[in-house]
Amino acid sequence: MSDERPTYARWRYPFAGMMGNKILTVEFFEARHWRLRPGMSVYPSAKDVEAVVWEKMFRLRVNGRWFGPRRLSFFSMVEAAALVARILKIKDIDKVEKEILC
Repeated sequence: MSDERPTYARWRYPFAGMMGNKILTVEFFEARHWRLRPGMSVYPSAKDVEAVVWEKMFRLRVNGRWFGPRRLSFFSMVEAAALVARILKIKDIDKVEKEILC
């Protein structure tokens, strides 16, 4: 990949391949590596939550693809763990992305 940002953490789930699916790989990138400007389409937006602590937020790449409902989506580590649990349960990453908006 052409992305030069350092990976904060990488979770690999080899048991996700038991049903014939490929291995699930989730990579975490710290939010501080993105320059966020007013007016950008970011999840969570200021109207979604009162205050976002960007030092504790991460952008996720799942199986080599940026994850989230918006172009720039950031999650806390707790939210990421819940998302991974949901992905493993449903086995459909696109469906989980759509559920985030609801």
